Amino acid sequence: NWFGLSWAHKAGERFGLGVTTYVVYRGQRTRKEISGEAAVSVGQAGAALLIEDFDYSKYRLLCKAGVSTQRKSWDLGLTLTTSSIGLFGSGSASFTRSAVGASLGSGPVVDVTLRHEDGLASHYQSPWSVAGGGAIRKGGSTFHATVEWFGRVPGFDVLDPSPFASEPAAASLLERLHQQAKSVVNFGLGYERTVSERFRYYFAFTTDYTFNDKDDSATN
Repeated sequence: NWFGLSWAHKAGERFGLGVTTYVVYRGQRTRKEISGEAAVSVGQAGAALLIEDFDYSKYRLLCKAGVSTQRKSWDLGLTLTTSSIGLFGSGSASFTRSAVGASLGSGPVVDVTLRHEDGLASHYQSPWSVAGGGAIRKGGSTFHATVEWFGRVPGFDVLDPSPFASEPAAASLLERLHQQAKSVVNFGLGYERTVSERFRYYFAFTTDYTFNDKDDSATN
């Protein structure tokens, strides 16, 4: 969720400038759970339980600035979005590991490991981005195009991992808390046709490539 206030100013007859300051809220909850049970014969049994859970919220501040121009037959605009600055936020994380009778006949095995932490410091980073777009009008037709570049975000932990650093069983959870993003470019094309004062049709195509970095083991 983005909440913002905008300021705009007319610069001459054909140009406009604007700046919007946003307070951005991000909330996320992820849960992973695996269960298993087996019984081969009397005296043999098996059980498995794996649970990982974390949730967090983060408020951040960022700005978007833009300039545009409008002419008789074409329009053009350019925007710059800054990376965000963290304000406040927190979260919690937990994991559970359990094994009961997993040896299946060689004797009872009970292995339970669990850990839960509240009030962890949360972090989230967003990239710089630059976008440009324009439109050309010719007769009753208008052609639209836009492109936006998003910068790379180096790896970071969405929650403070230090309470789990000494827990070997938390290795998978720590991987999920680690996130990063690759640089990506998205674009869009559109065509609009005015048939009459009351009828108009248009077509559009846009891309939405993910910034998820497949070289990173985390879930972004």
